[in-house]
Amino acid sequence: MRVKIRCIEGGRAGERFSFQKECIAIGRDPACDLALDSSIDDEASWRHAEIRVAADEVRIVDLGSTNGTYRNDEPVSDAPLEFGDRVRFGPSGPLVEVRFGTFLARLWKALFGRRRVSVFV
Repeated sequence: MRVKIRCIEGGRAGERFSFQKECIAIGRDPACDLALDSSIDDEASWRHAEIRVAADEVRIVDLGSTNGTYRNDEPVSDAPLEFGDRVRFGPSGPLVEVRFGTFLARLWKALFGRRRVSVFV
């Protein structure tokens, strides 16, 4: 599943990234998949968090960061993400928006949620 990240606040504000992998590392470490600006984004840890992608779910996982990870302004250590969720690294650190899935998958979820629905043609 493709995951798109838009940086809203922080040293990389205005930049967009697209990933198609199971684990996306985020932090100030230049080796991270999404390497935050180490000179500006000082609330983010060296290896702050990961976005983990499974067949039916995308999660944000804090890696024991100093300042915490926030999903839609709520502190989380390991939580599912929904299309358009905003994730902040530290209480006032860099902010990103996360999008994933296809249009049809998002439409299906909006209409039916996680219920199994039988369709007969």
